[in-house]
Amino acid sequence: MSKKLFNKLDLFLEKEPEDNELVDYVSELVMSNDPTNKTIATRYSNIKKYLRENYIGISEDTLKKLKPDDKIIQSIINSDAEKKNNKKNIHFDKDDVTKILELRDSSNVYDKGIYLQFISGRRINEIFDDDIRLTMLKNAPHKIRFSSLSKKTNDKPYVIQLIPDITAKEYRDEINKLRKIVSGISLNDYNKRVNKRLKEKIGKEFTSHNLRGMYGVYLFNNHNLEDQNINGFISKVLNHDSTDASLHYSNYIYNDN
Repeated sequence: MSKKLFNKLDLFLEKEPEDNELVDYVSELVMSNDPTNKTIATRYSNIKKYLRENYIGISEDTLKKLKPDDKIIQSIINSDAEKKNNKKNIHFDKDDVTKILELRDSSNVYDKGIYLQFISGRRINEIFDDDIRLTMLKNAPHKIRFSSLSKKTNDKPYVIQLIPDITAKEYRDEINKLRKIVSGISLNDYNKRVNKRLKEKIGKEFTSHNLRGMYGVYLFNNHNLEDQNINGFISKVLNHDSTDASLHYSNYIYNDN
């Protein structure tokens, strides 16, 4: 959001307006220059955050009123749902998996990043982050505990199921080596280089984020010992909080031939 809008808001607040006047003014700011529904929602969110951080005298009741019209919210929800339904399928097969597993012995740090992401289904920042500690579990050679995960509001540890191509101890050792080597490289730069390497080594259609979905679907097809349904299984191994979160990965199709 532009500083110009925040500056206008600051000037307006110098007049010490009533709560209803603030709500109306914010609505005018948000709707300026014919914004899209997404922009409207983003502006409201940013303004609310700005006011919380800089104007502690504004009540939560007033801040709660700073939101898009219900029709706009529903339109955004419908648009997002349509985009999800229209996503192209991501096809991968046994040969793709074999190529990834063969990267285990590569001396290239980006190859190793591809392998470690796929083998555990972790986001690239979870592989990269030194603050996330990994510990073993007793009598569980292919499971490992992460001290925390991204996109979680709590600090509780999470148990991760590895594709049984590597033991938990080996996995932790490889993660620790990787983190030392990439120290000093930004996460954004590392991710770009992993994506470039992935397209060169595995396929132009793949990105590092795809490795997470590929992990879940591959594990479901090959290591689903309890014969669990795909939604429940993927929600479990990807550590989702909601039971329908796995629907984001419904467009991944694995061919074992």
